Amino acid sequence: MNKKYAVVGIVVAILVVVVIVFYQVSSRDRTFSNIIYQIDYNEDTILRQENINHYLKDNNINVIGKKIDSVDKQIIENKLRLYPYIEHVEVLDSKDKLIVKIKQEKILAKVYNQEDKVFFLSKTGRILPYDSLIHGRFLIVNGKIDNQYQNNIYLCEDSLFATKDSLKIKKYLNLYNIWKIAQYVDNDEFWKAQICQIYLDENDDFQLSTTVGNHVVLFGKLTMSPQIEQVIDSRFSNLKSIYVNGFKIMGWDKYEMINLKYGKEIPCKKR
Repeated sequence: MNKKYAVVGIVVAILVVVVIVFYQVSSRDRTFSNIIYQIDYNEDTILRQENINHYLKDNNINVIGKKIDSVDKQIIENKLRLYPYIEHVEVLDSKDKLIVKIKQEKILAKVYNQEDKVFFLSKTGRILPYDSLIHGRFLIVNGKIDNQYQNNIYLCEDSLFATKDSLKIKKYLNLYNIWKIAQYVDNDEFWKAQICQIYLDENDDFQLSTTVGNHVVLFGKLTMSPQIEQVIDSRFSNLKSIYVNGFKIMGWDKYEMINLKYGKEIPCKKR
């Protein structure tokens, strides 16, 4: 029985080798006839295939009609990772088609700087260029913001703060804090429906505007610290307590401003 299994194993191994050799030989002259994009759009459609095609051509990447084994898929992946609005990409081939699997960036906020120039912030912390054709329900951010779009700037800790570049950290700190607030809002359905705007005032205090209730939330200052997420969570928890326990009795339009700067003591300015 052992000899029988051994013979079968040898035959299977030979067949596998034959198939691989046959595939390699037959693929030498095969060329790409098409590019197939498989895009995970998340919620809003941002990426357009024609723009990606133009981007590849502008970077001298043309695969149609080229031999399959002459195309370096890793180079295409690396180039596409630099394209705005793409969070993740994988390039494969299937017969005579190049398969491009893309995960689209999710936009959290639309930012207006002091010069009224516009850019986007993504969920991954990436600064994205403004495109007038992109529409969706995004947080509006404005106020004392002097940043503008720069290609492939990430606000996440690994890229922005790992370099220990104090000037760069100072330049992007407020934008980093805005991204952290926007992340928190996006991850909570209650706040996602309630918070519509983040404003940075002249004192570097963050103010939040709401969709329900004619009041402003003075969120206060934020600094760069390992506890920033806990600080944000604590302030939103205190705010939610006011909404659930206070407004249920007093009504949504009783106060003009709610001040979260002092922890659990929350002074509210009446109208």
